Amino acid sequence: MSIEHLLERVTSASIPASERMKALCSIEACATAADADSLERTLTAVLYHDTNPIVRHEAAFILGKLYRAQRICGTRALMALCEAADSDESVVVRHEALEALAAFPDERALYALHKALSDPSADVIATAIISLHIQTSGRDTDGALPSIGRTD
Repeated sequence: MSIEHLLERVTSASIPASERMKALCSIEACATAADADSLERTLTAVLYHDTNPIVRHEAAFILGKLYRAQRICGTRALMALCEAADSDESVVVRHEALEALAAFPDERALYALHKALSDPSADVIATAIISLHIQTSGRDTDGALPSIGRTD
């Protein structure tokens, strides 16, 4: 399947969420740098507008992976992920946006991560702590992290 066809499937309201998820998962495998602009534009639109939180979660996940793999420039993705981390109604979307932001060495990402430390969800706070650790250490976690200091 071509990347164009996959992107059409992801954004089609007439296709069930499970099929859109399959298309999202396939995008990562076949995405190239030549597809960067259309990938980033489409996936950020999904993150902003899709009604299904699991689909938005997966879009955030794929944006982070594509940025880490240098298959998108990340300008649109950074803004969309910061906004999702701050204001998406879904805990899973906020969590995944924060996890993806760990890959972005940018002050806006750090600001969003710090702001998430006051999220009402302990799971979101935990993700923010881990992502801040990754941002400041420059690598994934492989040791003890500071305690969250909060229980729900």
